[in-house]
Amino acid sequence: MKILHYLLFASLLLTLHSCKQKPDGTIELNQPFTMKMGNSFLCKEGMASLFSINSIVEDSRCPTGLNCLRAGEVKVEVKLESKNNKDIFMLNLEEGKSNRVPLQGTDAYFQLKEVRPHPVDGLEIKDADYEITFVLVKN
Repeated sequence: MKILHYLLFASLLLTLHSCKQKPDGTIELNQPFTMKMGNSFLCKEGMASLFSINSIVEDSRCPTGLNCLRAGEVKVEVKLESKNNKDIFMLNLEEGKSNRVPLQGTDAYFQLKEVRPHPVDGLEIKDADYEITFVLVKN
């Protein structure tokens, strides 16, 4: 009976271990990569880490069809998670310009390149509909 319990416990552990999130892609230096909410990409630069989108914090871009005093901006919260560390940081895109977020322990940094779709007056964009393009650039 003890052997049966041991085998059931071992198979449960193997099942749980195989449920870990597998990356949807790999980040290559200087190559833009596009993600959706729920995706994760493997970053091999520096310490191996998983890069994922936490949330769309703000999308105040001027909707198509309207005249605005300013273009607005998009703020995206992302997570970089390694075996021993989890970093959460904000990337923003305003009038085609993005801030830089350094990848610790390297001379590389992440930038936000493009966020689609662009807002349209009167239409709500759901988080699941966003496609966000980033790039990892090395100095």
